[in-house]
Amino acid sequence: MINAFVMGVMLLIILFSFFMYFTLKERTYLLYALHVVFSTLTFLSFEGYLFDFLWREMPYMNNGINASLIRLCALLTSIGFSVSFLNIKNVLPQLHRLFQGLGALAVLVVFAKLIGIQKAEMVFNIVVLITFLFYLIVGFWLYWRGFRPARFYLLGWGFYILEILLIVLTLFNILSFDHIITYYGYHIGILFQSTLLTFALIDRINMLRVESKEAQELAMQRLTENERLIAEQNQVLEKKLEQQPTAAGEDLQRFLKLMRDEREKVKKIPIATLEGVLLFPVSDIVRVEAMGSYANVYFFNRQKMVASRSLAEFEQQLKEYDNFFKVHKSHIINLNFVTKYVRGEGGVVFMEDGSEVDVARRVKPDFLRAMGLES
Repeated sequence: MINAFVMGVMLLIILFSFFMYFTLKERTYLLYALHVVFSTLTFLSFEGYLFDFLWREMPYMNNGINASLIRLCALLTSIGFSVSFLNIKNVLPQLHRLFQGLGALAVLVVFAKLIGIQKAEMVFNIVVLITFLFYLIVGFWLYWRGFRPARFYLLGWGFYILEILLIVLTLFNILSFDHIITYYGYHIGILFQSTLLTFALIDRINMLRVESKEAQELAMQRLTENERLIAEQNQVLEKKLEQQPTAAGEDLQRFLKLMRDEREKVKKIPIATLEGVLLFPVSDIVRVEAMGSYANVYFFNRQKMVASRSLAEFEQQLKEYDNFFKVHKSHIINLNFVTKYVRGEGGVVFMEDGSEVDVARRVKPDFLRAMGLES
């Protein structure tokens, strides 16, 4: 009954994850669904159900190779999911390479086991443990930096790793299998892990919706303000034209320039979100940060929204505006909001919203020219 309950929960999570993937077309949900599939197969393998249901008539299949390959796929899909969910590739590129290395090492170790090298299984378990510990470290760091869905991510992997450690202690006869938390340790670990990681995905969706709603309200507020400014400038311009009907003096030219500047301020770009396509004044954007196939857009009043388009698409969209510059593969900034530049190999820019953005070494000369800082 306990096994049936665990299997039922896992099946529901798999169906939910695939549904979310086909609905949102976001690869994070696909990777998570595949991870739960292989975790379930690992559970079935440990319990002996794969042998009972699939290859009872083929005893040569019960040689440990299938279980190793299934565990390898579970590890690789967990790495892919974590990298995508936590946006490690853009946030911590060096750690992303570390995860790639751990995945490649796991493949080599399993291959070594397949060709009969002793102690390969022990090395694989060590690689798995190191990978899981890095999940906790990165999850805690991102939660500390304000990424709210990381809390469920931390709890999910925390419960799972705790139960695995308890099982290891029983194998060394430090603990007894008589306790529920050790006898059903893997059941509890996989159940809590899958459930809490699903909560993390749901929390991520809710976060995107809230930020999109706030961004829409901001857009409407700015639209009203800018329309009011244009109306006021039109009135002033009309009065000036009435006073100087035949000549365009310096004052009139100044007001015309002011009028053109106001028109520039209300220029808008369409930004696709989960709620639809919203229009935002270009001048309100402080910076755009890559987040996988999405992008975080930060505005002058410290508001943030998640756009369902990549940084490369924003780069094409903003290239006609001279005040936007791609300082890094993960960042486009509005030069009008730069408050300070600190020189270095590439350097660091400080923005009005309090953020710090690295400048890539290869674009440093162009950035300095754009800012008028050439020495």
